[in-house]
Amino acid sequence: MSESKRVSLLILIMATICMVVVGITIAMLYRPAFQAQGARLMELAQSQARLIEAIARFDAVYCKEDNPSGSVGATLTQIIDSHKQYKGFGETGEFVLARREGNHIVFLISHRHYDFDTPERIPFDAGRAVPMHRALSGESGNMVGLDYRGETVLAAYEPVAELNLGIVAKIDLDEIRAPFVRAGLTALALAILIVLAGARLFIRISDPMIKRLQESEERFRQAFENANTGMTLVGLDGRHLKANNLLCKMLGYSREELEGMTIQDTTHPDDLNINSDFMRRALDGEISSARFEIRRLHKEGHVVWIDVASSLICDSRGTPLYFISQVQDITERRHVEEALRKHRDHLEEMVKERTTELERNYETQAVLTSLLHFSLEKISLDEFLDHALDLILSTHMFTFETKGSIFLVEEDEPDVLVLRVQKNFSDSQIKDCARVPFGKCICGRAALNQKIEFVDSIDDYHDILYEGMSPHGHYCIPIMAADKVLGVLNLYIKEGSHRDQKEEEFLGTAADTLAGIIVRKQMEKEQTLLRQRLEALWEIARMVDADYQILCDHIQVKVIALTQSGYAFLGFLNEDESVMKLWSWSKVVMEECRIQDEPIEYSIAGAGLWGDAVRKRGTLIINDYQAEHPSKKGLPQGHVPLTRILVVPIFSHDRIVSLVAVANKPSDYTKEDAEQVNAFVTSVQAILEKRKTEEELNRFYNEIKELNLKLDEKVKERTKKLETAVLVAETANRAKSDFLAGMSHELRTPLNAIIGFSEVLRDQYFGRLNEKQAEYATDILESGKHLLSLISDILDLSKIEAGKLELELSQVNIKNLLESSMIMIKEKAMKHGIGLDVLISEELSDLEITADELKLKQILVNLLSNAAKFTFDGGAVEVEAKLISESGKQISKLEGEEKQSAIRNPKSKSVYWIRVSAFLPRTRNIFLTNFTR
Repeated sequence: MSESKRVSLLILIMATICMVVVGITIAMLYRPAFQAQGARLMELAQSQARLIEAIARFDAVYCKEDNPSGSVGATLTQIIDSHKQYKGFGETGEFVLARREGNHIVFLISHRHYDFDTPERIPFDAGRAVPMHRALSGESGNMVGLDYRGETVLAAYEPVAELNLGIVAKIDLDEIRAPFVRAGLTALALAILIVLAGARLFIRISDPMIKRLQESEERFRQAFENANTGMTLVGLDGRHLKANNLLCKMLGYSREELEGMTIQDTTHPDDLNINSDFMRRALDGEISSARFEIRRLHKEGHVVWIDVASSLICDSRGTPLYFISQVQDITERRHVEEALRKHRDHLEEMVKERTTELERNYETQAVLTSLLHFSLEKISLDEFLDHALDLILSTHMFTFETKGSIFLVEEDEPDVLVLRVQKNFSDSQIKDCARVPFGKCICGRAALNQKIEFVDSIDDYHDILYEGMSPHGHYCIPIMAADKVLGVLNLYIKEGSHRDQKEEEFLGTAADTLAGIIVRKQMEKEQTLLRQRLEALWEIARMVDADYQILCDHIQVKVIALTQSGYAFLGFLNEDESVMKLWSWSKVVMEECRIQDEPIEYSIAGAGLWGDAVRKRGTLIINDYQAEHPSKKGLPQGHVPLTRILVVPIFSHDRIVSLVAVANKPSDYTKEDAEQVNAFVTSVQAILEKRKTEEELNRFYNEIKELNLKLDEKVKERTKKLETAVLVAETANRAKSDFLAGMSHELRTPLNAIIGFSEVLRDQYFGRLNEKQAEYATDILESGKHLLSLISDILDLSKIEAGKLELELSQVNIKNLLESSMIMIKEKAMKHGIGLDVLISEELSDLEITADELKLKQILVNLLSNAAKFTFDGGAVEVEAKLISESGKQISKLEGEEKQSAIRNPKSKSVYWIRVSAFLPRTRNIFLTNFTR
């Protein structure tokens, strides 16, 4: 920068400082003066308002009648007169008094500036006279706002409550500011003169110093440019302030290009933090210099390794100015070091991989050895699987989560995986994954495809989604033996994990080991169950002298032992499987069972939950007895609580012959328990049946022997009773004939009169009847004839017994027969809301048959009466006649759940039938009779 520019800049800076100081000073003086003026105006306004209020109160008491306008007029007159003698304060200060009339502000005293005699009325919301607007609104205070002229003023406003007036004391803002503006301009002029004089003095003093500084800078520049290392000056913002030729050559940039860039622009992206960390620590005062190696980018793009020695340069007061750095190219040395490092890393990686492989092999062998060792202990298969899962999940060389499960396939469902053991599953997951069909979800796919399934996230193959599922992946390994899937080992891994061949080899080996152990455990379990069953059978087979009840009780005890249950019962079913007779039961289930000696019979239809085993003809396993079940009927009072039950029906030739139930096993019942019970009880069934047959034969033999002893006495006694009965029967027969003859005469006499008079009414000999009366007369006639026929039937009983009953055949119209028969029950049907309907096929509507009309009608009326009698209120009775067949053979036809029959007429090839049906609201009763033409 030239000397003239430096002097001009110095003068400008000093002048600016003086202006700022003057401005701040004037502002600091103006603010308290402004506040003092506002306070003074407020005191004036409030004192004037209180004075006016005092005058108003005085006038209201003493001058009310002296002035035509009253006390208010007297007060305003005094104020206006006194205001005329007052010229205001300052050049623009004045008092303004006004009141509100409607929506206008009306000024009561003259203004100082214009409208002297008649001040202008101003709208209340005009935006002018803002202080007066507030005073008339009942407010008190001071403000800067527009007065009635629209000029900006400093005003104090106060309401005059006694007269509903407002008073304002104001002064123009320009009048307040004027002295301060004049003082500022004067101070500014003096400051400029002082600055010019000071600048001249500064130039005379600083010239020798500037020359010496320039000589020092030249010496530094020569040393900087001719150094045998790259050098640069870096600003506090990281920008190159100056760079020598060697550094420019080192990076491939010209001096102009490099001095326009920051050190970050040419630093490798991975090393940006090295520069920034050094600069931050140096500026924070932690260090003053540092040496480090860093990668820089050549203009052509390749990497240049450099060794940097950098220091922070500060002024005499310790203020940081810039960084100076010396740079050496160490690219070739770094390449050699990099090659050596890679070779060393390669050797270390080979050693590490070999060590890891050996550790994995050792841990794999340790896990497999532990599995084999633990499998030799006398524990259940589930206990072994639980321990095996713990071992596999605890391996440190693999990336498994501490969560997994083992599924097994049961024999009765070869295409379903059953959850046997699990680690860290939630309740909802245990429920959802309890049974997994082959092909469903990842585990099911592993079982179906018979290969390891790997997923690194929750994908579309996750068919089972449970509550609270978190991101994860899977290894699902099928457990196989001889190409048969025994189960699946399911392990969880972190989401995004990669498939690892070593992990799969380990898991495959573990699965093969588990397969062999599972097969051996299953065989051991089968052998144990078989041994227990054979021992129990042998013990029962040796009980040759025990009776049937003792055998049943012993079987019941053995069933409890075989299933490790708390209670049991044994019962036998009848031929149609409708009733079970309970022969043996645990006496401790309730107090009543202790004193019950005889077998108890239970209806299967009314039985509770255990009855489902018979009704559904299958094994019933309930491992949560407290859960809701539609067949549960509750336990009797005093019965021991049940936690789980197993009910097994025992079959013989497709018929359930017995029923075994066990309860309260400490663990869940399984199908193996059911098979054990079924095999054992089926084996002893023959022994029980043989023992029961022997006891029955002995009982029958004793009964027959006893009967033979009493047979002769009974024959003699029976012969004597028969002789006496013959005499009694003959006497009764004669008495019956006498009774029937007398009753017939007594009943027919009044009936003949009823029939005769009803015929007179029906034929309307004594005048016309209305339709309803004619209908009732006909019903009376028909009922009377029917009753007469019933009396005749009673007489016919004696003829039937004597073999002298004869049919009076005639041509009978089927339609008329049915309709007249329905009339007989019409009144009773109407009383109970029973519907009546006659259905006659078209081919029978005009048909006549040969029959005894009275007896045929009697049969129909009896059937209809029965139908109406056993039909609930609201039901229906239906009579239907239809042609069945025109063949001359006896036929049988089944429609739905109804079976109808018709009998051949020897003189005709056609067969007809008549059906009487009673339909109940919920059930259906059907009465059938058949007639031939």
